[in-house]
Amino acid sequence: MSSSQGNEKLNQFLKDSLMMGCLKGFAHFTLYSRGREELLVTIPLSASSYSATTPNRRDLVVSPAPLAGEVTPGDQEQVGQENEVVFLVGAYARYKCPYVWVRSSHERLMSSSVDARLKGVLSKDTPLTLNSTNMWKTHPVRVWDIIAELVSLTLPQSPAINNPFVLEKGQITALPPLEGSLAAAATATFLKRIYLSGEPYAEAVLEDMRWAHGYHFEKLPRPQSSSKWASIAAQDKAAPAPVQ
Repeated sequence: MSSSQGNEKLNQFLKDSLMMGCLKGFAHFTLYSRGREELLVTIPLSASSYSATTPNRRDLVVSPAPLAGEVTPGDQEQVGQENEVVFLVGAYARYKCPYVWVRSSHERLMSSSVDARLKGVLSKDTPLTLNSTNMWKTHPVRVWDIIAELVSLTLPQSPAINNPFVLEKGQITALPPLEGSLAAAATATFLKRIYLSGEPYAEAVLEDMRWAHGYHFEKLPRPQSSSKWASIAAQDKAAPAPVQ
């Protein structure tokens, strides 16, 4: 991949991240954009979803390279509640690719079977090893690929594995009508991209995509009646012409 291709790919990733940071209504995660290069992904945990011996937790051990020894970009504050995990997806120009860091509940994600040689470097300042980020140079990785992997790894025994983008419709219906209509439209557009992507969970988003599309039009403000506009047009026509 040439330098120009790499820059184009990263720019598209940044655009997608900003777009996703505006979306609402997902059941398994919430999103928050912190500027152009950072996206916070918050995934709720429950007591039943966490197990220190869950095999999938091994996939969340940190990578010793390429950023070992460096300070994690961004601030160092603890974020999130005890019953949730916050990930930082950072796509910084100086790294030329996205990385993911744990920003809270780091200890809860670490399996007891992690190799002892890695336990010494388990840190919020070191990026996670993910299949999606590892394939950056050879595959068309999108930000939703990373989010889907984070959901499946954080909730390995949950139905979220079958559809990480399932909607919690109440988040959208609780909004004021116009805001809910716009939120549903944005979500429907995103789910359409997932549906057309060919991902294993693509078919699973179809029902929610149809619902979001319908809700958008249901709550969309109706245009002014034609009779009102006809009356205004008649008044304009009857008004005296300006003096030349």
